[in-house]
Amino acid sequence: MKAVKSSKTLKFDLADNQDVFLEITVSSTGTCSTLVSIPGVKEFDYEKREKIGSFSDLKGKTIEINHEFSFEGIPKKNLDNAIQQTQITYSLLNVIGPLQPFKKKTSKDLDSEDRISSVKFITIEHITL
Repeated sequence: MKAVKSSKTLKFDLADNQDVFLEITVSSTGTCSTLVSIPGVKEFDYEKREKIGSFSDLKGKTIEINHEFSFEGIPKKNLDNAIQQTQITYSLLNVIGPLQPFKKKTSKDLDSEDRISSVKFITIEHITL
């Protein structure tokens, strides 16, 4: 399956014990499943706003967020528009997005099952103000 990848580094000045929450908003005509992986912390299927750990757990870690979209059943004449209008917004103490990972993609970029993947890597670092 073709995957569109992007990355972002976020720097925060937080106390080590401060909880960090992840919230993802997906707007798409297709169906989406999301897997979140944080090396050495946890891996989970994302469904709602979720505490992903304390700042000390996440410093220096890269969060991998893998979205798998299926556009099966969408009429071919509407397919390119449906793909390109998909939007994803990430909230992790601050907001990233909305992003349109498939803005320049078409139905030719889908696999044989009308699927495409978007992968976002978010690295968390400490910054001293």
